[in-house]
Amino acid sequence: MMTFFFVIVVLVGILDMMLPCDGEFVLYPNVNAVPQASTSCNNNNPPFVCLGTTETYMDCQTMCLASNTTTCYLWTWSPTTHHCWTRADNSWLAESWNGYYSACDNSTVPDCAPNAFKVQATYNTDRLLGHMDMLSPAVTFDFWLKNDTVYGNKWETSGILQVDLTDSALMYYASELSPSLLRIGGSPEDSIFFDATGGCVPGGSGPSSSYYCSQVRPYIYGCLHPSRWMEILEFVQRTGLKLTIGLNVCYGRTSPTSSMDFSNIRALLNFTIASGLADQIAFFEFGNEVTHASPTSTSGLTPLQWVSDVSGLAELIHTMYTAAGLTPPPVAGPDDYDLNGYIEIVKTMKNMSMTPDRFLALTYHQYPQCLPGASLVLEPSCLESLASTAKAMASLTNDTPFRMFAGETADHSGGGVLGVTNTFTSSFYYAYQLGALPSNNITLAARQCLMGGYYELLNKTTLIPNPDFYIAWLTRNLINKYVPGKENSTPLARAIEVKVDFDVSTSGLQVFAFVNTEGVPVVMAINLNRDKDVDLTVYHYAPPPSPPDSNRMTFGNCEYHLRGDVDSNRVTLNGNPLVTTKGEKLPQLDSIAIHSTSVITTVQSSSIAYIVYGCLW
Repeated sequence: MMTFFFVIVVLVGILDMMLPCDGEFVLYPNVNAVPQASTSCNNNNPPFVCLGTTETYMDCQTMCLASNTTTCYLWTWSPTTHHCWTRADNSWLAESWNGYYSACDNSTVPDCAPNAFKVQATYNTDRLLGHMDMLSPAVTFDFWLKNDTVYGNKWETSGILQVDLTDSALMYYASELSPSLLRIGGSPEDSIFFDATGGCVPGGSGPSSSYYCSQVRPYIYGCLHPSRWMEILEFVQRTGLKLTIGLNVCYGRTSPTSSMDFSNIRALLNFTIASGLADQIAFFEFGNEVTHASPTSTSGLTPLQWVSDVSGLAELIHTMYTAAGLTPPPVAGPDDYDLNGYIEIVKTMKNMSMTPDRFLALTYHQYPQCLPGASLVLEPSCLESLASTAKAMASLTNDTPFRMFAGETADHSGGGVLGVTNTFTSSFYYAYQLGALPSNNITLAARQCLMGGYYELLNKTTLIPNPDFYIAWLTRNLINKYVPGKENSTPLARAIEVKVDFDVSTSGLQVFAFVNTEGVPVVMAINLNRDKDVDLTVYHYAPPPSPPDSNRMTFGNCEYHLRGDVDSNRVTLNGNPLVTTKGEKLPQLDSIAIHSTSVITTVQSSSIAYIVYGCLW
């Protein structure tokens, strides 16, 4: 495997971060301003001038200023030879070299950047942190109905039981994310009944007067009719999405430790198998936020009971699909949030020796509720909870055959917050999530919602994409690109290690790095600063990949900058306005890329950049 090393130098306009230096000189640690100078202290290599040897870098400037042979515009001190160098001209052509110190006179040296501080970061394509599943970034539909007294105004008719799945604009934008996973679920999931016989009537309180399992009332919140289920299966087939649906874990249950009635699930499976579209199901989910109960609770079910029932469900699916000559999809769940419950679930599942062909992944939900900061779009300390939670959850499956997915996510729960989760502000959360989760071995994240609520990716009224749609779209096309017909040969996108010596809460810049499905390094740079641009300089310490197509001669970087008013739902990509009318086509990324062979990228304030290091044009 070829290895690429990159050093990222970030110039951050924060005056109080600068190191002190005499006079007008600005000091840069880990920088060599004379990288082509000789290792010997001689003056045979103009314009480089060796001034002599000093014990520390602090004495180098004194020696430089005292020199009577050349004007001191800049200097560099070597930690290995202790040589003190300058140049006979004022060219600042610095490179990042560990341990070196350099300084320049900001009054006479162009590009000395008097109000900037250089921070170094290094990433290595061989230091794997995690993968991004080909089904990611995933999106969702919820079951909320227009007549719901709490959430109806947020969903209107965009819930999965009522949305127009034949709308051409919806189908087009959904297909642009394919083969992403479409997850159908949400709070009403455990009160949804598959109407196999046509007799389903919403209502009821369940089989027990002292216990109620689901999050949502009534006992039958909505009826999933066979015709509607067929429309859903046809929708994912036409758009290229893959499907998971959350199955009702509460039907027939009379206590947190009682078994459930599988007859309604069996009816849905029978119909799915007979539909001819059973292969559209990637996996089934089981339950939604109800598996953290104690044995004496009056709602939900215990983690141990869920394990028992999910084992029974996996066996039921396996038996029915195998009998029909079909490959059985696995199960995932429990789509909850209680860490202690997951610990109990994993411990029990290990003892049961469940295999990934029956049970694929544990799934969890997270809504960090990050708030805007005074100088930053969102507070980094809150965003970091995405990484710390992902790390804790992924660690539970480290010594198991199962994966860990984020089954339902957005910045704010309860349908989102109008004017926040449907604006560009939310995109800083979403970009951070799509960087942090695979970097902590969460391979798939499902974003609420494709349509519905105030956190929807497509506006339910206009069908025009909100800013977060473009984060999913850019991630799909630049990092996790799918090549039809090459499913078995396309490698998974890889999140790789990034070592930085700056704190995002100070610099305002968050950097994630990937090797995409084409084997090319990609950096996602999120500038949280409301009013400070960041100059991002990348030094290549090994050759970039060789151009595979000799007919396209220019080989360098392709940049994609998403920017806009953080309080608006309108953004530009490389200065080009994006979709403004329903059904308007998305731009061809090749046609609007910013092409560069420079090592410097300016990430503007309140913007998100994708930088592909190794593209052709």
